[in-house]
Amino acid sequence: MSKCQFCNSSNSPGTTLCRSCGASIPESATATTGLEEEVRSLMDQGRKIEAVKVYKDRTGSSLKDAKDAVEALQIGVRSTDKDADLDADVLRLLGQGEKIKAVRLYRERTGSTLIDSKKAVEAIATRNGVTVEGAGCSGAVVFLIVALVAIGVVAVLMLRQ
Repeated sequence: MSKCQFCNSSNSPGTTLCRSCGASIPESATATTGLEEEVRSLMDQGRKIEAVKVYKDRTGSSLKDAKDAVEALQIGVRSTDKDADLDADVLRLLGQGEKIKAVRLYRERTGSTLIDSKKAVEAIATRNGVTVEGAGCSGAVVFLIVALVAIGVVAVLMLRQ
């Protein structure tokens, strides 16, 4: 995994833009061809555990992420293919006005924290020119104020009786 120099978020090898903040990741951080060739060679020799170890050591990813990446290479899926699929699914949900579902999907697929997933979904939207309208918490604040005023009015009326 490569780290973004601006927000320090982990990004999949081959990713050219940070999933959290949308910043460009230098070419040197995204070079995966040599690693993929080495991992494929080890897999061809039946040395899957060593391939996972090499991937983990070179990318700094977790053991689970390294195993998933090696298995994806084994079946011919490049990490950038998975990234593109995730981006497409997120954009589809955003197009339907389903930002919360998009964040949930991103979080489930990447294992990112909630806040990192939200930032990543917003970065994907910005990168692709999609405007994300969020209700935010203003609706909840207005509701809370109205509810408190109503409770106060009821309490005053009950005390007068």
